[in-house]
Amino acid sequence: MQAYRGFESHPVRQTNLGVVMSPIMLAAALVAAQPAEDTAAPQESAAWTEATANRAQVKIRPKLTEGDFPVLPAAEKALGHHGDVTVSGILTTEGVLSEARVSQSSGVPELDRIALAAAQSFRFAPAQDAQGSVIPIIATIPFKFAAYAEGDGLAGEYRCEQFLLDLAWWQSANPDKPVTEHELYNMMLGLQTIGLMNGGNTAKVKKGVALFEERWGQAFERCRQKPQALLLQVLFR
Repeated sequence: MQAYRGFESHPVRQTNLGVVMSPIMLAAALVAAQPAEDTAAPQESAAWTEATANRAQVKIRPKLTEGDFPVLPAAEKALGHHGDVTVSGILTTEGVLSEARVSQSSGVPELDRIALAAAQSFRFAPAQDAQGSVIPIIATIPFKFAAYAEGDGLAGEYRCEQFLLDLAWWQSANPDKPVTEHELYNMMLGLQTIGLMNGGNTAKVKKGVALFEERWGQAFERCRQKPQALLLQVLFR
């Protein structure tokens, strides 16, 4: 299933639909990209098939005109719950999302529910073809729920206490995966790597990458001792 991600963004929420990455998120992408596991796709309707076929006809991209992206609820944050949700659906000629579904789950039902409800509440200027006619298309809308991605994220107030909650939940939800597969690990490693690359010393970069896993492991114990410390300070002091 091919889906359209090329939204023009609402001026207030440019980083959400435009999927513009912050420096820290870009750092993560430079190190590793984890493949998404999509939920099983339901049988396609005739309208879905038509919207899929319209992908090649898009001349003017859809634009978000109304709607706000939800934040991570305090109750979910306190449990360490976090993750990415992708909602897919038919972006109709009326500018609403029909047949909306969670195509990538966060693994947290409440976060999936919030993302789905938000996507269904959004309003868009619909896509247009070369003749200026509005056309339905398949659209995918990404949502990120993570304390380390809120506001200034890691550069701001992401503290050890939340780090321990987040990783404890993630490990319980992914018992067969090492913590080095967590997005946050790759974000921090990427952040360090970019900093070392700015110095132009290749040997220093290699050494820094090799030592990071040890520093990451030590961060858990240091965070237990100082739960109010900033994670950045613990990792890069």
